[in-house]
Amino acid sequence: MAFISMLLIFIIIAAILLGGMFLAGLILLIVGIVTRRRNKTIGKKAPVVCIVIGSVLLGLSVLAASAPFIFAASSLIDTALHPAQYECVPDRWRSEWVYDTQAGDEIIKALFTAADQGDREAFSRNFTPELQGTAGFNDAVDAFFAAYPAGLSECQPRNKNTGGSGTYDSGSHIKACNTHFSLILDGKWHYVSIDFCYSNTDEPDKVGVTSLKVMNLEAAAVFFDEYDRDTHYMNDVFLLCDIQSPDEVCPA
Repeated sequence: MAFISMLLIFIIIAAILLGGMFLAGLILLIVGIVTRRRNKTIGKKAPVVCIVIGSVLLGLSVLAASAPFIFAASSLIDTALHPAQYECVPDRWRSEWVYDTQAGDEIIKALFTAADQGDREAFSRNFTPELQGTAGFNDAVDAFFAAYPAGLSECQPRNKNTGGSGTYDSGSHIKACNTHFSLILDGKWHYVSIDFCYSNTDEPDKVGVTSLKVMNLEAAAVFFDEYDRDTHYMNDVFLLCDIQSPDEVCPA
């Protein structure tokens, strides 16, 4: 807060100085032009000096005031022409501002594109570094890929719901989100739920996916039946791809 206050004071002082410089330059320029046109001052140097000094002050004040906008515009152009290269979506979240719906769309594409390509490394990088460091993470990824129905990246999410939450304290903030939706692959319905943190100023290792669950219709029916009885059901499962057959759900 102290830094923000000092910055605000600096901006106010700079604005006052630039405003005074602009006003002084404008007055000198007008005085120089007016007096130069009077016959009695023809050939005298004072009006010319006023015009020169006034022009310089005006130019400097306008240039100084425009500098932040010029810098911002050049940064935007440079970013558009030379976008930053990140190894994964969470890396971008740690460096750039995003909102929850945008973050959700990005992580859906990243996860399922990597899964469809069979790229375990790219897939894993989308999870939080904290989660990647746990003992069972690699086994969970192997189990996910063993059950994963390839092709989900080509499916359009349906009935998507995205809900975010955030905490703010003295300049620090944490932003987390959940998105869940259905996908239709080859005429078969799948349910997807993704939990992720897309901003944590104090603990960046907690930025990334914290939970991914993919289920077909039969597995989702079992899941929601259990969830209705216990809302904590499978809360401790961070990665799941559950594809069940009708016989498993309703045995003969």
